[in-house]
Amino acid sequence: MKNETLFVALPPLIKVPVQTTKSLHQEMGECIAKIPAQAFPQILTLARNGSAIAQYVLSMMYYSGSAVSQDSIMAEQWLEKSAAQGFAKAQYHLAMQILEESPTRALALLEAAAAQHDADAQFALANIYYAGTYAAQNYPLAMQWLKQAAEGGVPEAQEFLGVMYFMGEHLAQDIALARYWVEKSAAQEFAPAQVILGLLYLDGLNGVAHDPEQGVRLLGKAAAQDNADAQYFIGTMYRDGEYLARDKAQARQWLEKAAMQDHENAIRELNVL
Repeated sequence: MKNETLFVALPPLIKVPVQTTKSLHQEMGECIAKIPAQAFPQILTLARNGSAIAQYVLSMMYYSGSAVSQDSIMAEQWLEKSAAQGFAKAQYHLAMQILEESPTRALALLEAAAAQHDADAQFALANIYYAGTYAAQNYPLAMQWLKQAAEGGVPEAQEFLGVMYFMGEHLAQDIALARYWVEKSAAQEFAPAQVILGLLYLDGLNGVAHDPEQGVRLLGKAAAQDNADAQYFIGTMYRDGEYLARDKAQARQWLEKAAMQDHENAIRELNVL
């Protein structure tokens, strides 16, 4: 594939991770769902006795309605109590809830959580300072928090840091570090990183060995996660018979999947397929 296709796959460089309350609490969904209903009285007792961890767990239980009736008011009260005691994950979740309405307080909560090495809070701060949303734009500070979040294992941060090193934006260009972080992110099944790495394998770019089989495999994994870029590239490969056997029906199927997500290139290719 043409070298420039790598950059088609690069995501918008920043998306401030302002999540909805629902998505925040879904993070804890699987863990909370495993807590048996009979454990609720013990957790409640611990929370009332001042355990910040129990207060946080209790707030997630009330938000999700797991082992207890859903109650957003009780959930917010227990989340506030946990955050007030300095429990980092509670501070992060509370900050993301109030970011729109109380950005100053939210920023203070995120910084407090980030100082405790909460990687999600570090990534949120990186986004905020990079975009200049909710706080004055500060690229050096954004990169500082981004590196810490990547080191803390956040796949979105790892991919974003890799992109920064690839592009030489706000960091000195370093292809080896770029590959390192993109590979770390892709290993965690983060689809945008899989797309970038897959294209590198297809083209044999930036020191990555030319390995079409590995490239197609990574793009397929990303496409299976509904990544529109991956679906677009697979569609064009089927159309052109490049790395995949030419198959117009498969090409149309994958391009349509990408087009349904408003992928402009896919829409354009469908019109001439």
